[in-house]
Amino acid sequence: MSVSEDRVQVKKVNLQRFYFFSILLVFYAFVSPTFANSSESKTELYRYNKLTLQNHPVRQPRSLPGEFIPEGSDLIHSTELKSERGYFDTRESFLLFTHSFKKKQMEVYYASIFQALVWKVLQEEITDQKTLIMVESSNKKVITIQIEATDAGSRVKLFYKKSGS
Repeated sequence: MSVSEDRVQVKKVNLQRFYFFSILLVFYAFVSPTFANSSESKTELYRYNKLTLQNHPVRQPRSLPGEFIPEGSDLIHSTELKSERGYFDTRESFLLFTHSFKKKQMEVYYASIFQALVWKVLQEEITDQKTLIMVESSNKKVITIQIEATDAGSRVKLFYKKSGS
């Protein structure tokens, strides 16, 4: 049986190139976060025990169905209160967002969502400036939706509360 030696090829490093790339890497590490966070809507996250507050959240709270937030919405604020049972069990949550849909378009959007997902409308109150709708799912999720008319479209507030045990 023959024994072969492991051979390692050593290559000389051009120090000028090495310093240039290391300086470039350090510069990029310091400058890129500045450019990435230069937008007005930087996410702010606050937690206290079972309560989580977010300004300009990246996504909606897990307890709210994704269909309830139309694509292209600008998420402004969210709150989640977890239950004593565990991290994934949410007791209450709130989401505030704006959308380019007008108030009437948003009402039609939610009416079609309720029909498709078989949610029961418990209460509905419609005025010129504000619409308030309370719906319940088959697994006892209760969501209240408040739609307000704005100049640029509509502002929507979603309130979620788990009822029952």
